[in-house]
Amino acid sequence: MTDIPNPLTLSTFPIIFADDKNNINIAGTSILAEHNEHQYLLTAAHVLRDPGTQYPLYILLNDAPFPLKGPAIMSKLPQKESDPDLDIAYFPLEFELDLASQLTGYATITLREFDENIDYAREHYFIFGYPWRKAKYKRTDNELIATPLQYVTEKITNKRLYEKYSRPEESHILINYKPKSTKKADGSRYIAPYPHGISGGPLFRALVNKENELILLILEGLLIEWKESHAIVATRKESIRKFIDANREGYT
Repeated sequence: MTDIPNPLTLSTFPIIFADDKNNINIAGTSILAEHNEHQYLLTAAHVLRDPGTQYPLYILLNDAPFPLKGPAIMSKLPQKESDPDLDIAYFPLEFELDLASQLTGYATITLREFDENIDYAREHYFIFGYPWRKAKYKRTDNELIATPLQYVTEKITNKRLYEKYSRPEESHILINYKPKSTKKADGSRYIAPYPHGISGGPLFRALVNKENELILLILEGLLIEWKESHAIVATRKESIRKFIDANREGYT
């Protein structure tokens, strides 16, 4: 399949922080999303909980940081290990006016379903996010260069893995991610980066025509976890919509 175009950088942004040594690091990824004509900045809840409890977090827009003040709306941690973890967080931009003004002119990714009548030959799954191992920090310029990971893969259908990881199929999607056995479009092998930092990024379904050309990217989930060096977990789009709808009463 042909490479995915980089306009996704207009909708998907790194979340960063400065550590105790003033090094700039990537905490995770975020998505500018639209649901029922409202805009949200989505990410994984653990991205905000983990470094966010120690350091101020920023969204990186055109190489310039902007603070994420919040508070964000976050899903609760599971009460027991067997409970599914949705790991969703979002900032409602209708109430985050400073953040909304910074995101004016950027492109939203819809949480709607797509037109099933589209004609395509096959489908794949596609990961987009900002792993910290692909980022380069220039201390002299105090600049972080964040390079996105773009990875075409397939869905895992083994039901036992969903049960093993306590990730029910009705709320989560498992996809293959094996860095040491990755192939490029021409069939040659390469070692993909460890994906830490892509949490909060989008999982797409990529529709391809007979000429191996991309027709459409459809958001299917929110990337939340890498399991045992071979599977990435995403929270399904429907679960995200339900979570947003269930929590709107709390801030409208």
